Amino acid sequence: MGGTKPIQSLLRGLDALRLLADAPDGMRLSDVAEAMELKLPTVHNLVRTLGMRHLVARTDGTRYVIGPGLLELAGLARGTLREMRAETVVRRLADLDCAPIVNYSVPVADQLAVRLRMSPDVPNRMQRPSHQVNRLYGTATGLAFLAFAPPDQVLSFRQAHPFHEEGVRLWGSPEELEAALEGFRERGCAITPFPKQELYRVCAPVRDRDEVAYAYLGVAVHVERMHTKPEQRRLTEAVVTGAAELSGPGEPDRPQAGGK
Repeated sequence: MGGTKPIQSLLRGLDALRLLADAPDGMRLSDVAEAMELKLPTVHNLVRTLGMRHLVARTDGTRYVIGPGLLELAGLARGTLREMRAETVVRRLADLDCAPIVNYSVPVADQLAVRLRMSPDVPNRMQRPSHQVNRLYGTATGLAFLAFAPPDQVLSFRQAHPFHEEGVRLWGSPEELEAALEGFRERGCAITPFPKQELYRVCAPVRDRDEVAYAYLGVAVHVERMHTKPEQRRLTEAVVTGAAELSGPGEPDRPQAGGK
């Protein structure tokens, strides 16, 4: 911003964070002071202030590293970048001739929250619901989560949503559900198998660089638009392809914590 005088203390704090982020084993305050050509009391105040917001943490009596607050900020930014990339795929799927409802969902506090949504009811508009979630046992997104999410995450969700309360009416027994989940794993996506359903639903996992599922791309189409198996197969392939496009190498870099 032209003509605006920078806030020197803020610049120094950001410089200190950059130094610490580039030091996996952490740095002593004297090392930071030497690198920044500042007096030790000045660096002590900078680091103490950053520590109040958990942007800096002390690993032992003498060394400092970037703290969990900075990693949290990086994670939020990373989630925003992911959603920006997902928008392109969501819009492409929404333009299919079968007029699908398209959802991009992520796990949040034992709920599968819808982050992005497009629907024929509101054409050409990207919706960002604030409170819409997917049922764990009765939607393709919920079933894809059960099939592909990390085991500890699945366990947490199942404890919050007991099968005997929310899933038994749909599936009859845990064994029947597990058999279906195994089939989804082999197929690479989940498809709701319920009879007399009004919507044909399919969902595929979006994976990070370590092949861990972190989001779920799903579509729902009225069954009268899905008359034939080839139509269903083409829609399924489009969803799986879209999820694969968002997965892997194109992922934003994962923030790394300092220290051993």
